[in-house]
Amino acid sequence: MAKQYFWVFCTLLGFTVLAGIRAISIPVVTAAPAIALFPAVGTPTLIPQLRFTPLGHVTWGYWLIDIVGVAVLLLTAYVHLKRSSLRYPNPSRARAFLIALTATVMALLAANIVRMVLLAFVTEVSLGVFSIQLGLTILISLITGVVLGAAAGSITAARTRGAQAVV
Repeated sequence: MAKQYFWVFCTLLGFTVLAGIRAISIPVVTAAPAIALFPAVGTPTLIPQLRFTPLGHVTWGYWLIDIVGVAVLLLTAYVHLKRSSLRYPNPSRARAFLIALTATVMALLAANIVRMVLLAFVTEVSLGVFSIQLGLTILISLITGVVLGAAAGSITAARTRGAQAVV
C-alpha cells in the first residue's frame, strides 16, 4: 500500500478508537441526542467502536459484533487502498482524495451491513423489520462515510505529492 493511503487506514482506525472511548462518545451523544436514535431503531451506530472490553450495559455479544465490524471496516479499506495503489501508483491530489473518500464509504458501508446482519440474528427480527433496518443502515452508512471520507481524503490529499510531470 502506498504511503499516502496509509494515512487513510490510520484515520479510520483513529475514528473507531475515538468512537469507543466513552469519555468522548457520551458527551457527543448528550450534545446531539439524535445520534442515539440510530441504535434505538435497530441500526448500528455511525461507526464501529473499538474497545478492549465491553463497558457498562454492553454484553460480550454486542462487543464482539463491534470488533467484527472494525475488522471488516479495516479489511475493506485495506483491500480498496491496496488495489488503488497498484492501479494509480502516483495519483494527483484530487485522485488521492477520491480514492480515500471511496475507500471510507465502501469500508463503512461493508462494516455497518455486517454489524446490522449480526445484530438482526441476535435480536431475531422479522423480515419486514430487517428490510427497513437494511435500508436505514445503508443510508446512514453512506452519509457517515461521506463525512468521514472527506476528513480522511483531506488528510490524504494534503500528504500526496501529486503526479510528476513527464518531460
